[in-house]
Amino acid sequence: MSSTPSALEKGVAREDSARDLTVGSCSPITITPSSRRYSTWSSISSLLKRRPSTNAGAGPARTDTSVWLGARTWFRGTRPETRVRGLSACPRGYPNVAAFLDSDENFMVYRRFGYIQSRLLLNKQDELRELEESLDLYDQRQFRTQPLDVMTRSDLAGTDAKDRQQLFEKLEHRFCSYANLISSAQQLVALNRPAKSDFMSVYNYMNKNQPLKEEEQEWIKCREDLVTLRPGREHAWLDASLEHLLKYLNEMGTGRTDAVCLGTLLVFTLAFSAVLSLFTRARRHEILGAAAAYCAVLVVFLGNVSNNQLSNERTGGP
Repeated sequence: MSSTPSALEKGVAREDSARDLTVGSCSPITITPSSRRYSTWSSISSLLKRRPSTNAGAGPARTDTSVWLGARTWFRGTRPETRVRGLSACPRGYPNVAAFLDSDENFMVYRRFGYIQSRLLLNKQDELRELEESLDLYDQRQFRTQPLDVMTRSDLAGTDAKDRQQLFEKLEHRFCSYANLISSAQQLVALNRPAKSDFMSVYNYMNKNQPLKEEEQEWIKCREDLVTLRPGREHAWLDASLEHLLKYLNEMGTGRTDAVCLGTLLVFTLAFSAVLSLFTRARRHEILGAAAAYCAVLVVFLGNVSNNQLSNERTGGP
């Protein structure tokens, strides 16, 4: 038999050599059907595991750990720095009040000045009434002089047309001002009134800390004229119930508070497990895992609420 390789053997050899991928000084990576989708990541891993260069004058060599950390930072990206303006960092006065009102959307309580709105609207309305009467006088005077003519804009000429044009310009200016004012008043009226708990939080802060002069913080006493910038109050009853419960727990002793917290965790965890068991097709191990996760969430929630209660007491909240 001849030792010369056949054309079929040459084709198989070329195909096998093409399947071997060599990256720099890395070892060859053989691409098989099972590892084809991971070839790119294998190449990157091989590059990261490459030994540092020992060439003279090349500077300090990068270790494998630094290369890996750099690649991980490039893949995940850098996290942005978050800055929060605290009450202690703001001077006493309006800066401190502004920081407190901006600390929570429930505290965004301001006056809508309903009385001033009514006065301005009445003033603009009376100005438009006077201009309307002047326009009626022009129309009646023209009708008496030319009773059979059709009253159109093209028929006006001379001084009468000029005076009428000036009257229309005044009407347009006053009407636009009146329309803008009434639209703003409508938007303010559509805003919600602050909840009792939110109002009391702001009131207690202003009353205990006294950050402003007495005449400057009188606005907090105009409760019927206050509005909140919070968009909706669909779950206000739930918020109020939780706040009352936490306040009641805060007034209790430490031992009783711990007992009530444990009881709350137990009751709600059992209720959650019962709902999953009755209304879903989850298996026992799935229900156990979901109940454990739910219990952990409740523990974190109660811990955060306790910290918030302490911070509210320090800042003058309820």
